[in-house]
Amino acid sequence: MDPRGTYCAGGTAQGRIYFWEVASGILYHSWDAHYRQVTVLRFTPDGSALISGSEDSGVSVWSVSRLIDDETQNELPLPYCTLTDHTLPITDIVCGIGSFPKGRLLTSSVDHSVKLWDLSSQTLLTTFQFPRSISSLAWDVTERIFMAASRDGSIHQVNLFRQRDTKSGGQFTEAVGGAGVNDIIRVGEEGREAQKRRLISVE
Repeated sequence: MDPRGTYCAGGTAQGRIYFWEVASGILYHSWDAHYRQVTVLRFTPDGSALISGSEDSGVSVWSVSRLIDDETQNELPLPYCTLTDHTLPITDIVCGIGSFPKGRLLTSSVDHSVKLWDLSSQTLLTTFQFPRSISSLAWDVTERIFMAASRDGSIHQVNLFRQRDTKSGGQFTEAVGGAGVNDIIRVGEEGREAQKRRLISVE
């Protein structure tokens, strides 16, 4: 369901998505969005886009205004963009702040990775590679830290900004990653003390 409770969406094992208006119960649209089961559906914070993830490893972004447009009801919806860098089923999607199409997106997959995307440019910013598959994500409202949980109960804290020292003895903050497809940050390969600070085990 979208943040305002106006629309809701559901996905099937065959990759089909259904899109309803909540108050009236009207089915606005249904379409074959993926080749395999839909595993995740999320609305952006402003409710302007629906984002779907699938066992086919793809993530698609759909404009809500296009889905409810009467003139396109008999046409197959085309996604605003499709994000295809994962190699195994999608497990979770978290939308950052900002009005669509501005804002960033986090996606996790069975392929042990979490990917950070920029929606406005439709590009991959950074890949975070974990020692195990990530099943669930949480992002703080300032988008400075995200948490990545695995089914074994481990939770990794990942900082998206870090402090750097200047030559004059001061400090400044810089973003982690952002170099695109070839930018891979391996989480869990730090020293033992750093791992203790950033890894939470839930029994």
